[in-house]
Amino acid sequence: MALLASTAYTLAPFHLVNIYVRGDSLAEFWAMAFYPLVLLAAEGVVECREWSVGCRVRVAVLALAYAGLILSHNISALIFSPFLLLYLLLRWLNLQSPISNLQSFGFAKDKSPISPPPTPHAPPPTPHALLPSLLSLLLAFALAAWFFLPALWEQSLAQLEPVTAGYFHYSNHFRGLNLVQPSWLFDYTVGGGRAFRMGLVQGLTAVSGLLLLLLNRQERKEEKSPRLSAFVRVPFFPLATLLIATFMITPWSRWLWDHLPLLPFTQFPWRFLSVQALGAALVTAGLARLPGRQYLVPLLLGLLLWSSLGNLPTDHLIVTDADITAEKLAQYEWFTGNIGSTVSFEYLPPSVGQRPFSSNWLVTGERNRAMVLGGRGAGEIVERQATRQVWRVVVEQDDVVRFPTLYWPGWRAAVDGEQVEIVPTAGSGLISVPVPAGQHTVELWLGRTTVRLVAELLSLTAVLITLFLLLWRVNLTAVGGGIATVVIGLLLLAGLAQLTQAEPLPSNNLTWDFAQMGYLHHDTDGVAFEDGSRLVSYRYSQEEVAAGETWEVAVSVSAAQTGDLRLTLATPAITWPAVTEQSAVPPLAVQTVRVAESPGGTTAVFSLQMPANAPANLYVPRLEWGNGRPLLPSGKTRGPLFLRPLRVTNDETGSAALDVRADEVVLTDEGLVVKLVWGAERPLNPNYNVALRLLTPTGLESDALDTQPGYGLLPSSGWQPGAVVHDWLTLPLPYGLREERPLALLARLYDVATGEVVLVRRLGELTGEVDRLQFVPQQPCWSLPEELVGETAVFRQDNTDLIRMHGYTVTQEGDKLVVTLAWEALAPMAQNYTRFFHIVTADGGVMAQVDGYPLNHSYPTSQWQVGEIVVEQVVLLPMMDYALQTGFYLNDGGDLPRLTAVAPDGTPFPNNAVPLKRE
Repeated sequence: MALLASTAYTLAPFHLVNIYVRGDSLAEFWAMAFYPLVLLAAEGVVECREWSVGCRVRVAVLALAYAGLILSHNISALIFSPFLLLYLLLRWLNLQSPISNLQSFGFAKDKSPISPPPTPHAPPPTPHALLPSLLSLLLAFALAAWFFLPALWEQSLAQLEPVTAGYFHYSNHFRGLNLVQPSWLFDYTVGGGRAFRMGLVQGLTAVSGLLLLLLNRQERKEEKSPRLSAFVRVPFFPLATLLIATFMITPWSRWLWDHLPLLPFTQFPWRFLSVQALGAALVTAGLARLPGRQYLVPLLLGLLLWSSLGNLPTDHLIVTDADITAEKLAQYEWFTGNIGSTVSFEYLPPSVGQRPFSSNWLVTGERNRAMVLGGRGAGEIVERQATRQVWRVVVEQDDVVRFPTLYWPGWRAAVDGEQVEIVPTAGSGLISVPVPAGQHTVELWLGRTTVRLVAELLSLTAVLITLFLLLWRVNLTAVGGGIATVVIGLLLLAGLAQLTQAEPLPSNNLTWDFAQMGYLHHDTDGVAFEDGSRLVSYRYSQEEVAAGETWEVAVSVSAAQTGDLRLTLATPAITWPAVTEQSAVPPLAVQTVRVAESPGGTTAVFSLQMPANAPANLYVPRLEWGNGRPLLPSGKTRGPLFLRPLRVTNDETGSAALDVRADEVVLTDEGLVVKLVWGAERPLNPNYNVALRLLTPTGLESDALDTQPGYGLLPSSGWQPGAVVHDWLTLPLPYGLREERPLALLARLYDVATGEVVLVRRLGELTGEVDRLQFVPQQPCWSLPEELVGETAVFRQDNTDLIRMHGYTVTQEGDKLVVTLAWEALAPMAQNYTRFFHIVTADGGVMAQVDGYPLNHSYPTSQWQVGEIVVEQVVLLPMMDYALQTGFYLNDGGDLPRLTAVAPDGTPFPNNAVPLKRE
């Protein structure tokens, strides 16, 4: 029975899925190892009859086992705990020799941990028999308190909403009629959630054992052995475990998921497959009691092995110690899009706004960059540890310095040894520290909050209690000898590991892919393709290339047939579904090389010219073979194949103010590729979003794109003041390019959290036919049209003339009223004023209006240059009796204050609105 149960549990498909498919679920894999250990330890505790040495040890063992489960995977501990309580309750009800009073926990004369055989007429169990179990559970919680107490108490310190929202909401992951796979060999494919189900053989053996358990009650009643397995003496537990865990996976349990606290944090109801696997293994073990078990058990073992392992993907990543570095781990997160937490932005501090997908470390290779937010200065790292940093900072004036570390409660800061206040930077969540002018030493260290300190002291106390239970009245000499033996053994193993440490492998066979093998690893045997050819190795001319330079890659292929080899240099966003479903990511460079048939092998050489306006970033080359897709070592289809990353640099300097312009706009099959040039005068704190809009001549939005700069890989919080940030984005055109001309291209930079727009720029216009499309960058006009010559009004603020209105025309064209006028910028304007045209009645009521930035809400006043002439035409629908007025106001979300409007002779206009008369 034990062999059959352990085999069924070890080969449970979900057990194998956690290690061979999910990969990032090692915690759940280890948690499943603790389930039977916890039950075995619980069995020892419930058999305690006196407070002997053996009982104390059993209490400590259960506490350590249960604490180990909590520390391995708290979600698994959450869903398994009710089953542990059920087991303890059933064993308590099943006791035949209960402990009647607290005095029974004194020391028996023989101090034997084994209870005497039960009597046929034993008294009913008493609550005192639960005391050892209760003590074990309390001790386990105390041992793990340093971990789970802060996690529960300090939930508000992390963004937990994404944990249970969207894809991760439990309602999306129930299993109904598709609970069991229909194939004999378990299918480990992730698509459609196929891997997260029961196996057919697993289900059949569990149902068979369940039926046997229900039909074989009489035989169990005749069992006489007092030492019989608890799983036979308490047959209800395996049955209940299997049925309850299965029930929790199905939609029938929806009410419990809706109402039980903490349960939604489980995210996936199919996580109960781990507990279900335990129940299924226990009931499957009952099949070993059937007649002919000497033949049946080997048959069942072989069937379980075949069904679980017959289709198991055995692909593994070949990495050495040299491949596991902080930078390589950061590149893994960057490549897969999991930077900052896991896949959905959870667990980041609340002060982090837009999720950062990259950093200066990855973009430029500069990990330790401190930014002075107000004026000028610099900072360099002196010492870096896991929870402590020392910086040398120089600032020209009293300022605030931002450090590249996320702020969590507990971080402390000291300037020249004197502790100062530390706050998270709004938007990016990075640590900010006020620093006085001059040169200073800034120390950062991670301390403890009150909750963490209390929890750690509680766990320390529990450790001492556990040691007391294990060592009190125990032969310390023997224990010390055992500990010494273990320590010496571990040291010998560590020395052997150092002696057998693998040598670093060459970098010319490093590959990764977004779908299956996301960590940069060595393909020592090459990468096979569907047609039988194989990528053997590759060589870069350089690991870092500057914009405008040429980069060469030599790719060696064996057993190649005639075909095309294509190399595409792009950011990882080219593989992210969340991005590609919205917009096509423009590659930096692409080249296709024709490879002639060569059974013995050949080398294809790519020569890629880096554009002069290439965004400075880290890129991955994607290699595609026209004759077939790449394969995993197991022979299954692999995701798009990428080589090791390349850093592209661009040292172009920019303007001294926050600004953006379009360097190039190209119409492609995927959409309108817009190549932007950003500049900033000082560090930006939030990770802003960029909005691209294509506007028709009447101001209607034709097409739109909203994303972070570089699709998140050029976060604005990392922009270096005074440096140019090139940014290539594709504005999707789902219905093709509109026929109206000209089409205005507008760019905005805004804060997603608050909606605040910090920059608006009219980039230019698209003119001409689709096959001869031209982009005309926005250029100021300095001359007035002849028909609009003549000053009409001036708009001012605080006695400063800002805008002059020149001559205008108001004409009736059919049922429309067309207003044409010209504005002139008289002074620089930092703010964007809203221009209005109002049709008002005799009593001043507004009947119709057109409010917005000039040129159909596309040309903000902050973009105007002094002396520039802005000519615009506005179309309105007239009323029977109307008066037409125009003016400017500041849309600050408050009272909408208007600019003062005066006539050329200085006479103010009523209500700061200039009347316009129809010709």
